[in-house]
Amino acid sequence: MNFFKSLNYNSEKIISEFFDNQNHYHRLTLSKSFFNALNKDQYFLKIYTYSCNGNFTCEGYIYFYLDDLDNKSIFIGAYVKPEFRGQGISSYLIANWINICVNEGYTKLVTNKSQKKPFLLYLLKTFGFEIDNVNQYGVCFDNIFIYRNFNDSSNKYILFKNPFHAKIFENSAIYKSDNYVILNSEHPQMSLDELKKISDSPALISDTSLQFLDQILLSRKYTLQDEHKAYQRILKAKNK
Repeated sequence: MNFFKSLNYNSEKIISEFFDNQNHYHRLTLSKSFFNALNKDQYFLKIYTYSCNGNFTCEGYIYFYLDDLDNKSIFIGAYVKPEFRGQGISSYLIANWINICVNEGYTKLVTNKSQKKPFLLYLLKTFGFEIDNVNQYGVCFDNIFIYRNFNDSSNKYILFKNPFHAKIFENSAIYKSDNYVILNSEHPQMSLDELKKISDSPALISDTSLQFLDQILLSRKYTLQDEHKAYQRILKAKNK
């Protein structure tokens, strides 16, 4: 925890520098700034690439808060520039966030309960994060199914259990600022249990280029439950 406190405001500390498997040079930094609206410090993990003009270009970042009383780190959000998306940058940043926080004694890693970015929640789930009360899956209308399109890696495909919530999301700033594609189910009136049974088959979506990945819930608190899974994902992210 002293590591975070030792950071100077609005200056970046180099965490690591490395070459990727394509021999591109990268730099990972950590910085701290004061967020006046909430009267607390916020932290940024940023990754840079060395460009041909001799400068470092920021590819993306994640940001989070710390709660020293509860030994808690709260993941808030992530951003990757469009030209760098699809390269595993968010995974790499999240892996380093987990690694740094755990090594500094933060035993509780969570995201805020108002998190509304479907693919960010999906990504956290791949690291071992899960909602506090899994029974919510059976009763919540904020259930979203995540898909991958084999023919289109630039977009994020999602299917809402509730078509009304799909309309709300379509008008949101998240949808307008990111590359989401909302799918239309051929079985919109199915119950959640019925959807689960066919969610990994072409019966739910007629487009056979789509593969079901997972289901997530919006507006629920996610917390890290499986440290072994997180560690394996850290290794995988670092090897990209």
